[in-house]
Amino acid sequence: MKVVGSLDILYLLAILETLLSLVAGNSSVVVVTHENLQQIIDSNELVLLSFYTDWCRFSQILQPIFEEAAAKVLQKFPENGRVILGKVNCEIEDILADQFDILKYPTIKIIRNGLIGSQEYRGQRSVEAVFQFVESELSDPIKEFHSIDELKTVDVGFGIVIGYFISKNHVEYDNYRRVASLLRNECRFLVGFGDLTKELRPPGKNALIFRGDPSIPNHKNQYKVCAPGARGHL
Repeated sequence: MKVVGSLDILYLLAILETLLSLVAGNSSVVVVTHENLQQIIDSNELVLLSFYTDWCRFSQILQPIFEEAAAKVLQKFPENGRVILGKVNCEIEDILADQFDILKYPTIKIIRNGLIGSQEYRGQRSVEAVFQFVESELSDPIKEFHSIDELKTVDVGFGIVIGYFISKNHVEYDNYRRVASLLRNECRFLVGFGDLTKELRPPGKNALIFRGDPSIPNHKNQYKVCAPGARGHL
């Protein structure tokens, strides 16, 4: 009599849950191919792509977890253009697997604001962990200040980018938000609007400055990463 191990049980349960999901036709994960990839990443703020194969047991174990996480994400962020969780069958879409340098299965790639990079999701592979990661990624990376006194007491640390904008309804502020989203793990961002910033920017224009502590060794490197990236989008 063969003894079934815990991993075998998880594997069988994963297959069963996946089949039930497919039969019910209620998948929250988008099937991504070379034909729809560009449209998906161009029209969403955040995209998580799970690259898998049908024969990989770890892919099978992840699939129902990814499905449940996607359903939870879509319930929290139902509006179009915010986030998509998608899956790529690497046996069928070998071109995409090569494009994203997939060397193992499953691999979850992260795409922010239409820019394909090399970043992978390396957190815990549970429904709650994936959901919390998405929630964090979609949180506003920019802190708004409401008085000049707040700027005087802000902890500069390794450096901070401060935006002075006419209003939130400005295309340059949209660009600033995209940059802040892309650099959220490397830089810190502040913003102020309207009359509050009138004396801090040129008349009728927006402005960005970088503030840092020159005594900190990494100050110049932080400036090279954050300041040019932000200014390049104004």
